[in-house]
Amino acid sequence: TPRFFAASIRLSADFSPKPLKGFPGNGYHINMRACADSGEQILPNAIAGVLKHISECTVFLNPKVESYDRLGEGSAPRYVTWSKDHRNQLIRIPPAKGTHHYAQLRSPDANSNPYLANALLIEAALEGIVNKYELQAPTNTDPEDGEGVFEVLPLTLKEARLKASESEFLSRVLNPSVTDCYIK
Repeated sequence: TPRFFAASIRLSADFSPKPLKGFPGNGYHINMRACADSGEQILPNAIAGVLKHISECTVFLNPKVESYDRLGEGSAPRYVTWSKDHRNQLIRIPPAKGTHHYAQLRSPDANSNPYLANALLIEAALEGIVNKYELQAPTNTDPEDGEGVFEVLPLTLKEARLKASESEFLSRVLNPSVTDCYIK
């Protein structure tokens, strides 16, 4: 494993969200694909559903104080945006050939519970598909350049907990005992 290899050459491996200030942190991408049997293009609706609920779900994707040290640093996302071209957005749609299009959510870190994270993303995506949410225009520039006004992801664990506690979406999707573990 990486930790044992690192130890064998007198290094240590740390997969926490932000082990060293001033250096890139550790996160992971969740790849999402949405296809309709009819051939209808539903991925944009799914992405729109995820973008609508991402801020209130952030506490489940980034559940530790250290998680928020990483968000917005370097190439880690800070804004609720998407793009096909710009790699630093929250959701990126990588180039693909044919019908193999998918989206990458770039905010989660290894402290998240993958079962909860995927359940929430599936529910948000399904809501977007069922209600035919329209996907906003892509953000093909760096939001830090000041071009446009963008929703910001929660910047602290406290802020993420507050957003989750006010969420009607989460109260519909999760058992209150699960939500309480994350927001109290």
